[in-house]
Amino acid sequence: MKTIVNNLYNLSIGLAILFAAVALLTYGNAHQFYLLVSAAVLCLHFFEEFGYPSGFPLMNRGMVPV
Repeated sequence: MKTIVNNLYNLSIGLAILFAAVALLTYGNAHQFYLLVSAAVLCLHFFEEFGYPSGFPLMNRGMVPV
């Protein structure tokens, strides 16, 4: 159980892929699409926060011109 809890952020990548696939492959209204996409982005943010803590400066380097 401790292994699952310690690696829960890795599961969020799979959930993000699942949410994105459902959003792109199902026919629904715009509200459903935006909710599924926001859930996918939230899962990716969860992974970024716990998988790579303080990793945003590394990802942001070189992307924004100074």
